[in-house]
Amino acid sequence: MHPSVTFLNFDHTYTWQRNLLRFPHEWIDMYDIKGTNLYCDDDAMQEIEKRLACRHTRGITFIGSGNYHYVSYALLKQLHEPFTLVLFDHHTDMNEQTLFPLLSCGSWVSYAQKHVPTLKHVV
Repeated sequence: MHPSVTFLNFDHTYTWQRNLLRFPHEWIDMYDIKGTNLYCDDDAMQEIEKRLACRHTRGITFIGSGNYHYVSYALLKQLHEPFTLVLFDHHTDMNEQTLFPLLSCGSWVSYAQKHVPTLKHVV
């Protein structure tokens, strides 16, 4: 049986949450990837996408603390059917990074709107 939940280990957030870890899950270490805290450079995103591609199952994915919201962008890129993103957050995550175009927790939705062709609407 494949696990139905994936934990992305960027910051050891889940190592202390033993009740969560008792369920079948897949664990993907990301903590060794440089350039991932709050902002994500191109090399880091390539490595994240490479590791995500090795997952055995798709579905519920825990991404760690709020410092890694931008990982949602990589996950959305894996969707092949048209979809609407329903976003619940304190801020929109749609900031335009014009001066320094660096993917961040505050800009990942604007990146997705430009680079994920299956993303049709954001609510």
